[in-house]
Amino acid sequence: MKYEKEYAFLGIVGDVLNGKAVRPLPEGVTADEIFTIGSKQDMAPITFCALNSIKNLEKGSSWMEYQKRFLSDCARSEVQMSEYKNLVKYLCENGVKVLPLKGCVIKELYPSPSFRVMSDVDLLYDGVTPQELAELMEKAGYSTENLESGCHEVFHKKPCMNIEPHRKLVTDDSPYKSVLQDMFAKAIPDEKISNLYHMKPEDLYIHVIVHAAKHFKSSGLGIRPMGDIYVLNQTYKDSFDRKYINESLASVGLSKFEEKLRTLAYAFFGEEEAKVSDEDMEVFFQGSTYGKSDAGRDYMSKGGNSRIAFFLHRTFYPYSGMCEMFPILRKWPVLLPFAWGYRIIDVLLHRRKNLKMVATADVSKGNSERILKTMQNFGLER
Repeated sequence: MKYEKEYAFLGIVGDVLNGKAVRPLPEGVTADEIFTIGSKQDMAPITFCALNSIKNLEKGSSWMEYQKRFLSDCARSEVQMSEYKNLVKYLCENGVKVLPLKGCVIKELYPSPSFRVMSDVDLLYDGVTPQELAELMEKAGYSTENLESGCHEVFHKKPCMNIEPHRKLVTDDSPYKSVLQDMFAKAIPDEKISNLYHMKPEDLYIHVIVHAAKHFKSSGLGIRPMGDIYVLNQTYKDSFDRKYINESLASVGLSKFEEKLRTLAYAFFGEEEAKVSDEDMEVFFQGSTYGKSDAGRDYMSKGGNSRIAFFLHRTFYPYSGMCEMFPILRKWPVLLPFAWGYRIIDVLLHRRKNLKMVATADVSKGNSERILKTMQNFGLER
């Protein structure tokens, strides 16, 4: 059967998520093959625990390596959550309004928080300037990696803390801006910590869907985001305000996309066996957590199939996009040509891998049509 290993992986992960005894692997499918899939999808801890629960499993010679990866990911998760909680308290005490986002909230909904791996810790903040935030972060032992570029700042602290405090959740020209603005006004104040807020479950879910749509358009999606969607729907299945969710997502053209992802999430992890089309399986297993690196996907999702036009599209970003990279342009738009020149030189000197990716991208008509078909299948308009 095509995708036999992938179905086996989904089955055992679903068993863990649903609190069931983990089923045995199909004949001919090995623990090595399943753990390789789980590792690629950034789901090593839950995959290892599922495999470790199977009676009489032939573990193979690589089992100790998998165990070390599991323990490493669990240790990282413990450090991240401990440091995150201390940091939130510290920032709030210093006048920063904080709203936790995505992984650091969702991981608490899994059967074990360590099952949900995080690469970054995301927060929404308000009440201070980026420079004031950087001063506070540096006093807390963090180094400033990025400031005032895009929607968020980036701070790092050894051994594994990457903090991304967001000034806003999407860019000013995003088609999804209307459902992700004024989040502090929508949020619930914490009962104990002043300046700490929490997203309502519906807004958390809407943010997850919008984030998934952004990645789907640019590179695709893997299985971990589908696990989040399943866990959120299972956790709040009796309390979600579906009318609010549906109306919000419909207003930005994402209602069909959400329905498609939710249906697939239950097909992947639900307690009843469900067959998924080979086309949909390929979408989620062709890459890792957020699909695969594809420099031309976003361009082709809008119907483009000209290499020259694609090169110009990648080289000369529009003013709105350049403002996210170079905030000074908002005050001095006349500097746009110089910003383009700086970016070109930076790529040539420091990011030649990106240049090669653009040069080798498949922007053929056939590939463009394939991507457009996938977008339509998932309810995403151009």
